[in-house]
Amino acid sequence: MLIDIKNSKEFSKSIKETVIVDFYADWCQPCKALNPIIKEISQELTYIDFIKVNVDTLPDIAQTYSITSIPTILVFKGSHIIGKIDTFANKIKLVSDIKSALS
Repeated sequence: MLIDIKNSKEFSKSIKETVIVDFYADWCQPCKALNPIIKEISQELTYIDFIKVNVDTLPDIAQTYSITSIPTILVFKGSHIIGKIDTFANKIKLVSDIKSALS
C-alpha cells in the first residue's frame, strides 16, 4: 500500500508500525524517477506500508527528521528510524537496502 500523507497527525499515526517513508517534492526530477520504483516495490512488499511525504507541503515533518536532500527514504519500526536511504537507487538496490534495514 502506498499512501500520500496529508498532515502531521496522519504521519504520526502511520509511523507506529513498520513503514517506509519516501520524502519527495513534485519539482524534483530524481523523485519523479523514483516514484514508479517505489510504487512497484510497495505492491511487492505487501507486508510493509509505504508512505510519501511532500517536503514542500509538509516542511515541519521534513525538518523534524533533518531531511536536507530529496529523495530520501526513512525506514521506521515502532516510531523509530531503523534505516535511511538518501541516494537514488535502482529497484534491486532499493529492495536490498530496505530488507537490510528491516533485518
